[in-house]
Amino acid sequence: MKQGATKRIFCLGFIMMAFLSLFQTRVGAATTNQSNGSVDLVGKSAIVMDLQTQTILYEKDINVKHYPASITKIMTALLTIENCKGDETVTFSNQAVNGIERGSSAALVNIGEKVTVDQALHGLLLISANDIAGGLAEHVSGTQSAFAVKMTEKAKELGCKNTHFVNPHGLNNEQHYTTAYDMALIAKKAYSKEEFRKIIKTTYYQLPKTNKSKAARNWYNSNRMIQQGTTYYDSRCLGGKTGYTIAAGGTLVTFANINGRVVICVVLQSKNSASAYVDSSKLYDYTEKNMDVGALEAKDSKTSATTETKVQTTEKKTNVSSNEKTKGIFGTYIMPNKGIIIKVIVVLAVLLVLRRMHMIHMRKKRRAAAAKRRKKRK
Repeated sequence: MKQGATKRIFCLGFIMMAFLSLFQTRVGAATTNQSNGSVDLVGKSAIVMDLQTQTILYEKDINVKHYPASITKIMTALLTIENCKGDETVTFSNQAVNGIERGSSAALVNIGEKVTVDQALHGLLLISANDIAGGLAEHVSGTQSAFAVKMTEKAKELGCKNTHFVNPHGLNNEQHYTTAYDMALIAKKAYSKEEFRKIIKTTYYQLPKTNKSKAARNWYNSNRMIQQGTTYYDSRCLGGKTGYTIAAGGTLVTFANINGRVVICVVLQSKNSASAYVDSSKLYDYTEKNMDVGALEAKDSKTSATTETKVQTTEKKTNVSSNEKTKGIFGTYIMPNKGIIIKVIVVLAVLLVLRRMHMIHMRKKRRAAAAKRRKKRK
């Protein structure tokens, strides 16, 4: 075979490898969809994750640390549900009532006031009451600082790598931070609790009179995505938790029914609560258009029967996917898997065989032509 032909064969093979590498993101869409700039978001970080398989359907700077603000209370609710019964009595201390910033969201409970854990959870998740967060933390762990240690430990247990909590409510502290990816993991675990799912989709709750209040109190869910008639209502939203401080901007964790599947949507460092709602609806739209339901359902069938095993399995898959990402001249993409590499090798082998057969055929034709010329000369 001529040297020029060999070079052409290997050039063709290189082009094929580059082509497959470039489009591998599409092939591997069931595991991770790389999404940078495909949705016009105000939020600096965002993620959409399939609840069942933990597949990442959209991502934007998901491992960058941000202040979470009141979405912190998802972890507070999770630990409360795991450690308490709904009918237990919470008694509010002076620290819980008066140890929060003036003007921050609160249920305005009184020192010594008694409510049940279930009632407190409604105030925590519906009106984002910081005083109730403090009371629940003290009820679970004795002190709010001890509860914060428990929060961070729980985050690590769930697979969070860039999360640290110092309080149960989310008021700003330089050492109180998380990421979009970590919050999705926390939200996934919280959603596995029936009490949590029930409360976050509740639009209105009435706290009856207590030992310190003769009048009932009416609480409306601060998440306007589930409040019909509001500007930001979205019928796909199944509930969630809002957050806002000046430093954190608008933060929002929601759960949504997209194409018959439950997804977790996290937005961090949006301009304000309103833009966080808009960002979330945009992410719903994007996910609805780009979700590969068949691939997700196929992945469902491969997971184990128990929820805990499913979490462990999908965490491993996520880590593998992350490790396989690399950068090239076309941006961030995923390297081809072994199956594709084998296919490329087979194609190259076939091309070489065909090329060899072609050269043999051409050699025979030249010999036949030369024989004819010699015969004419005679």
